[in-house]
Amino acid sequence: MTKPDTEAMYKLIADAPIGRYIGDRGARIFSEKCASSNLNDNDYLFRKDDKSSSFFIVAEGRLALVKESRC
Repeated sequence: MTKPDTEAMYKLIADAPIGRYIGDRGARIFSEKCASSNLNDNDYLFRKDDKSSSFFIVAEGRLALVKESRC
């Protein structure tokens, strides 16, 4: 994980629907705590039953929900 541009992250958060709820101060606090990660095609953000205390914002691209079956 790398530290992203705080001002760019602030704008992304403030302009997102969550920005209406947390306001300018909340968006600033979030942006200062952000880390950045890039996923490649077919990478998993997380798997079922993973424990995490993270909050994810997808800045660009798409995610898919995948249900794995046992064979």
